[in-house]
Amino acid sequence: MIDRPGQRGSGAPEAAGSALPPLPLPVYVVPAGLLLLAAIASLPYGYYQFLRLVVCGAAGLCAYHSWQSRGAWMATALALVAILYNPVIRVHLERADWQVINLATIPLFAVAWLIAKRRWAHSL
Repeated sequence: MIDRPGQRGSGAPEAAGSALPPLPLPVYVVPAGLLLLAAIASLPYGYYQFLRLVVCGAAGLCAYHSWQSRGAWMATALALVAILYNPVIRVHLERADWQVINLATIPLFAVAWLIAKRRWAHSL
């Protein structure tokens, strides 16, 4: 018997246009949280540019997943974080202000992770 793409047993995906499943939320949240925590130290400017990129991306992806699971308030909060950390159109604040924002963003990511984990557990 010849295996054709899409047949059972061939190892190929069943539908040619099927999307890959989303990565687990910790893949976005944990690195962003660790980078935010490390941002308390006095680091080179390039680190903070990288931090903006990672946190903006993580917040955007988490906001999307929250919106998909009907978590409008969390999606809104995470979208605002993504806008705040946007690396293209920067928000210029003092270092002390950014430290407070960085520390406040960590629990927001933690709450997003816990909500997603709870919803995933209830969907089983």
